[in-house]
Amino acid sequence: MLAGLFEDPDEGGAAAGVSSSGLECPEKRRSVNRLSGLRNQGATCYLNSLLQTLFMTTELRDAFFKLDGAELGELDETRDLRKIPVELRRLFSKLLVLNVNAVSTGDLTESFGWSGSEVVQQHDVQELNRILFTALNDSLVGTSGSKLIKELYHGELVNQVHCQACGYCSERREAFLDISLPVVGCPSLESALKAFYIEKERLCGPNQYHCEPCKKKVDATKGAVLSELPEVLTFSLLRFQYDWEKGDRYKEIGKFSFPEELDMAAYTLQPDEEQKYELFSVVVHRGGAHGGHYFAYIRDVDSLGNWTEPEHGKVLVETTDDMDLTECDSPEDVLVTILSNEKKKGKSVSLNQVPVLVQKCTGVSWNKRFKRYHGPLNKFLQKRTDLFAISADSEVSLVERDAQAAAATATASSDKENIQEATGVKAAASAASQSTPKEALAVSKPTPKEPSSADEQSTAGNWFSFNDTWVSPAEKSVLPGTFAGKESAYMLFYRRKKRDSVRVPYGYDKACNAIPEHLQCEMIAANFELDEERDAYDVAVNTISVAVHFAHDFKNCFGVLRRQINTEERITFDRRQGFSELVQSLKQTVGKVTAMFSAEPCPAGLHLLKEIPQQGASFTDLGILQDTHVLVFMGDEAFSADGIIVGEEFKPLLLRYHLPGPAATDAPDDDVAIERPFSQLASVCEVVAAVCEQGNISQPSAISVRHPKAKKPTALPASDWMQTIKEAGFVDGSLMSLDGSKALDAAPLAPVQSQSLPSVVVENWCYITEEGKRQSCVGDWSTKCVYLTPGMTVGDVKRNVIEDPAQAPDGKAPLPIRLRVEHVTIQGPPLCDSDVISALDWPDGQQALLEIGNAPGPDEMILIYDVDTGSPVRPIDEVTVHNAQTVQDCVEAMIIQSGVEGNEWHIQRTNWCGEGSEVLAEPLVTIESTGIKNGDFLRLSYGLPPAPDCVRLAVHIPSPPGKEAPGQGVVGWISSVLSSSFQAARSLTDTKSTSAVTDVTCSSSVDPPKSDAAAVDSSSLDSASDATGKKKEEEQVRPYRLVATVDVKKVATSDELKSAILALPVFSEQNVPSRDHLRVRRLQDGLPRRICRHGDTVRGLKLTSGTDILCELLPDGENLPQASLLVLAARRQQKTRSYTKPEEIALSTQGGCTLAQLKECLIDHFNLGCTPADVYCAKHVPDQHQWMYIHDAAGNKSGGGGGGKSAKKPVNLRNSPVMLQDGDTIGFKVAADEKSATLKDFLTLTDELGLKELERVKEEKRLARQQRKGKDNGSWTRRPEVGIRIVVPDYQSSTAAASNEGEEQN
Repeated sequence: MLAGLFEDPDEGGAAAGVSSSGLECPEKRRSVNRLSGLRNQGATCYLNSLLQTLFMTTELRDAFFKLDGAELGELDETRDLRKIPVELRRLFSKLLVLNVNAVSTGDLTESFGWSGSEVVQQHDVQELNRILFTALNDSLVGTSGSKLIKELYHGELVNQVHCQACGYCSERREAFLDISLPVVGCPSLESALKAFYIEKERLCGPNQYHCEPCKKKVDATKGAVLSELPEVLTFSLLRFQYDWEKGDRYKEIGKFSFPEELDMAAYTLQPDEEQKYELFSVVVHRGGAHGGHYFAYIRDVDSLGNWTEPEHGKVLVETTDDMDLTECDSPEDVLVTILSNEKKKGKSVSLNQVPVLVQKCTGVSWNKRFKRYHGPLNKFLQKRTDLFAISADSEVSLVERDAQAAAATATASSDKENIQEATGVKAAASAASQSTPKEALAVSKPTPKEPSSADEQSTAGNWFSFNDTWVSPAEKSVLPGTFAGKESAYMLFYRRKKRDSVRVPYGYDKACNAIPEHLQCEMIAANFELDEERDAYDVAVNTISVAVHFAHDFKNCFGVLRRQINTEERITFDRRQGFSELVQSLKQTVGKVTAMFSAEPCPAGLHLLKEIPQQGASFTDLGILQDTHVLVFMGDEAFSADGIIVGEEFKPLLLRYHLPGPAATDAPDDDVAIERPFSQLASVCEVVAAVCEQGNISQPSAISVRHPKAKKPTALPASDWMQTIKEAGFVDGSLMSLDGSKALDAAPLAPVQSQSLPSVVVENWCYITEEGKRQSCVGDWSTKCVYLTPGMTVGDVKRNVIEDPAQAPDGKAPLPIRLRVEHVTIQGPPLCDSDVISALDWPDGQQALLEIGNAPGPDEMILIYDVDTGSPVRPIDEVTVHNAQTVQDCVEAMIIQSGVEGNEWHIQRTNWCGEGSEVLAEPLVTIESTGIKNGDFLRLSYGLPPAPDCVRLAVHIPSPPGKEAPGQGVVGWISSVLSSSFQAARSLTDTKSTSAVTDVTCSSSVDPPKSDAAAVDSSSLDSASDATGKKKEEEQVRPYRLVATVDVKKVATSDELKSAILALPVFSEQNVPSRDHLRVRRLQDGLPRRICRHGDTVRGLKLTSGTDILCELLPDGENLPQASLLVLAARRQQKTRSYTKPEEIALSTQGGCTLAQLKECLIDHFNLGCTPADVYCAKHVPDQHQWMYIHDAAGNKSGGGGGGKSAKKPVNLRNSPVMLQDGDTIGFKVAADEKSATLKDFLTLTDELGLKELERVKEEKRLARQQRKGKDNGSWTRRPEVGIRIVVPDYQSSTAAASNEGEEQN
């Protein structure tokens, strides 16, 4: 039968496409499992999974084969052609008998009316299931198969409502193609069916049912029940859900189990014994809600495939060193071959080396070739424990087992039988081509051993995995793995079980005989054509031409063969033959053959690679490929093969050299140079000794070498004389000059073995934009590997990687190029071209960047710096300075480079996060002596630098809203502000403010200052409440004004710091009684924070140059203890969303800072007259526009040995999560003021506006990220979702018209 047409043992044949030889490869034959896959046209995996399920459904496949071709317009041109059913059953025929590994669905999708864009858009397989069946039903209108889909897949359910009063039952019937079941809340298929078709919903209360007989609303029960069940029952699992909070879809990956056999009697209107079903297909979705991959596990109930155990079903190849892995589709074969070859070389393979070897041997990475169907490489190796073993040291090796050897032997004998069988099939097929289709089926039937009925029964019902082109046997145990997870079941197909009957395997022969006769002829012709293409391809691929040389035409010149007579013969033969056949042919032509060698022509002559045995091996085993050179010894040569250097590693180089004369004054002419071949593994010392011996001269004192493309010779360092000539950079044609006649004082002339050189990987960052296009200015490459020889410099590395001279976009001035080291997280400094690589201590494989920019000189350094202009965005630049230049010279160079005005600038170091730290205060010292290194990041700040042991602090004062500097000058205005604030504070000493404010901001006791963020919030609130939309003057006023800077020593105390501040002109005129009347606070993120208390030091407060401090004048002296916090407290006003004016309270932290202490402090300060339990507190977080509710939740447990109960320790508010500190604002409520439902709600109207603004900014950033992601080259952007469309002509109208025409004729 047709079964024999594709049973070919060559499972690893060439894939469709273009082979490494350049020939177009025919399509692969079917694999040993006898089932074909479907090609993915781009994103049609969902279509392939459903089509394979329909193909494996016996009732549907046979029904399509039985359709009349004349009715479909396939054999009758007078009728409309029903394209979709015609192409679908042609596809089924190909899947059955066409001898290809994968069948194309292009003709079918073309009948759908799909274009190229629709096959690359992934759709939902559940949606396709409904639309495809609708299209098939519409396409079969007016034919004998018009009721085919309805009879196989249509069912009916009844929606019922039962009145509890009169017993009336209202029914509404619905037809269905599939049953949709939720996954959320249902752990299994049975529980979901029970929830929908057994359990009833009660309609009562406001949801009562209006009963027609009762004429009123009554209590009722509502439910659904299945009245009719189809032959094939389909379940669609609703795994894709919508998250209303995130506004996006997601995939439910929870567990949903399903049985192999399902009894539907409990869910039907009329239970029956024939309502039992068996599972035969599971469509699986791998991925998320916005994309993924579909494949299917399908039960082969008709024994169409050849099922083998998955663990032992893979045939292990007999690996050879020259096996071509570029066209091998089996990951097991690829890995086994690689590991076997490495083992033969005596090398161990680590887990990290395996992907490198895979890419090296196949030309494609594992991720691109195998990951889609076989997963990550590490997991694949861990799963295949029968083949691979991973040691504790992460070394991968092959599992040595006798079973594998026995399996390989059995496979070899089986392959031999299959080859003989395939040969018989081809002969039978040739005879069948002259017969009718039925006779052809009988003639082409193979004659293997017929399986017994018991064998057929045991192989029936096995599972296969259908994954696009890949079809492989699967264990039944894989089904529970699809219950949950990202790779989970999405559609289930069940077939009805017949009562009191055991399913007999349908059989492959019977399935083939069901194919219509014209399709059988089409498939037989297609298989014949495929066989002819494969035969022609095999002949073309395996036919090679070899150049044969005869040894008597050569002479031995220093171990290398140099040609005397230019003779060469070309022999063409099939490389699959034995090499002994070629030897016999040569003996018949030339007579005696004593030895044969594979050879390689080179400038030095003909180099012998290895000896070829005259018997036993094939051309492929010997590595003889197209254009291989073979040298034949016939015994009549003037030399023997023993004196010839053999081996690829000993490949010779043809060197030229001059023998210096006694009075050589001029450079010798190149034309008179002597040529001689040397092995590339010979050391420079050995070459020099051989040259000196040949020329009878003494050893030289110096050697100079000029390579073929070099203009001038270069001196060869004495340290390189012990290297091999290959390591020293010699190539064919290198000219070597020996200078001097003194004895060489060097190591003994002993051969030196080659050793691996360290390397550096250079990444190309030299890109320019010209005419809107981004292109490289040093060659079209992304990375290059450079091997480092001793004495190599950075400039040498640059010259090795730069292909073209870098030109500016206008093509005039050349661009400077430099190299810098790339570390794990940061980039190293630019390197000097004269730096020797060995002195840089680079590890092997060092990463480096090639970029546009000036490289520093030997005594120069490049400094990166930004300019502190007061703006959050600081311009970054770089400057090149000499090591001997002073700090002042560096400052002047930065001023000129940046173009800033003035000379009062200084530079300071930056810490790891880019913040300013130590100031370079000594301008006359050299840059090198300060410890600054090449590539350091500095900051250029305005102002003269402070003394080396001092820090410079920026002094700020509160700026009352609406106060602008009058005409008396800035200093006078500052003095007036301080004076008025000081006097106002004195007058308010004994007065407590109770005025209401609409918002809470951090403030002082003198005049509540606002941070920048708070000021914006207030303006937003005002504009929201002001109908006219007028802007407030406060929007333009900063909450704090910079008035001066002060220099203090780093070891200064708080009293010394205050004295220095009070000595400033703006404070000295205020007659401040003492230092206790001045409060100094650190400004952090624009907010007043930590207070400088008595006993603090500048270093202890972590005040560095450039730190902002806030100075406030107090009416009374203040001496806060160290164990205290100064916070602001505001009470929530009754029935409003506002607070009273914040007041300062000093909270003692002696022994901890607990919520109980805070509440007691609030009760005492505000005279609340309530218990602590009635007070609710929250901390304001202004940058987030939130209030953090403070509750005394479970803290750290303390005490407790001996089994006693552990007591809960109160939470310290200074620790996480509250992190209470100086300047924080505490809002509080009293239980009697508000309802219990709102006691924990502390938000104001301004906070809500701020939250909306934060959401708006967050959304803008998200959209900007998406826009940037869409503009990146090669980035993935989500395609817009479109519905599935299948175009079906109106066959019903044409059928009706044809019927009317026939009636009129009658």
